[in-house]
Amino acid sequence: MLMSSYRVAIRPGCWYLCILYYLIDLSVTNGWLLYRRHLMQKCEKKLMSLLDFRTAVADALIKAGKPADISTTKRERPSLEDPEQTFPPLHCPPVKRAVEPSSDIMLDRFDHFPIHSEKWGRCRLCKIGYTQMTCLKCKILLCFTKDKNCYLEYHTKK
Repeated sequence: MLMSSYRVAIRPGCWYLCILYYLIDLSVTNGWLLYRRHLMQKCEKKLMSLLDFRTAVADALIKAGKPADISTTKRERPSLEDPEQTFPPLHCPPVKRAVEPSSDIMLDRFDHFPIHSEKWGRCRLCKIGYTQMTCLKCKILLCFTKDKNCYLEYHTKK
């Protein structure tokens, strides 16, 4: 009778999950009966209702194994007053961009060899061509075809 008053309305597809949920409900209700008996033996008048007891058990199970300072983490939107605190948009994953080498490294004309890369990407210089050629030293994608030679232009521009 006590179990039916706050039964969880879940219809799992597997028969054994019905048994598992029944046993969880049974153990929580039996725990509340033991809690009530214990308080009656101590002659305390302040009893927790079955619903409050179930809520307290669920809350304790959710917080089990988590650090105690969870409430101190900031989980609201960033304020407009703090411009240094920037968050990436939630709808798109973070993009890994190649870091632009310094002009000293880019123009030193030493160990800049075009190699074939596994990934396709846009050319860093012309921005319209797709290429698989990467500079070995700079690690950026640059066009290197008979029609366009962005590779040479990129390493000799001033």
